[in-house]
Amino acid sequence: GGAGGAGSSGGEDSRHRTREPLRRYWKTALWEMFFDTLLNCPTCDAAVPPPLGNLRRMFEAHIAAQGLGAKLRHGLMKQTIDMYQQIREGKVWLERELQLVGRVGH
Repeated sequence: GGAGGAGSSGGEDSRHRTREPLRRYWKTALWEMFFDTLLNCPTCDAAVPPPLGNLRRMFEAHIAAQGLGAKLRHGLMKQTIDMYQQIREGKVWLERELQLVGRVGH
């Protein structure tokens, strides 16, 4: 397991939290703040997004302090290449393609 899904501890004033504990080797304080901010957004209004600037700065500082920038960029590039390969193989559809298929079917 990991930190999959959200739960609530019950009670009217309770805060949502991850169902499973974070792994001890993760930077838990950083991830706890991440999940707390996103799971307990004061409004669900898309026009009023949660304040993500502080989270971004904290993650950027952690990435820089740990020297993870190159590793992260490499991982994201690999993921992007894999995604495009799956699209070429027809395993994944892009939203635009789904919209085109929907228009054809009408």
